Amino acid sequence: MCSLASDTLQVIIDECTGLDEATFSGVKLYPVPAKDQITINYTSSIATIFNIVIYNEFGQKVYNSQSKTNGGHGSHQINITDLPTGLYFVSMTRSSNQVYKSKFEIIR
Repeated sequence: MCSLASDTLQVIIDECTGLDEATFSGVKLYPVPAKDQITINYTSSIATIFNIVIYNEFGQKVYNSQSKTNGGHGSHQINITDLPTGLYFVSMTRSSNQVYKSKFEIIR
């Protein structure tokens, strides 16, 4: 036998992340293609910590670091001389969970 029942579920969203484009903008990764080093320039209107992760074309994490800014412009240089040629993917996550994604290629 089946009985009819109903439940009420209340969903409360306290914080929205990843939508505030005004405070996480101006990200530029160069040079593309790269040989020995890449630079990531960024702008943030608030003090924040960025987690920077690079994955190879097989999805393996090959680099992980943090970069801080007190607000304004920031820059992060990454030595890539130990990485083989190929395609790489960069994920840059701000402490509020906003994510910037890009890719670059290493040529020699």
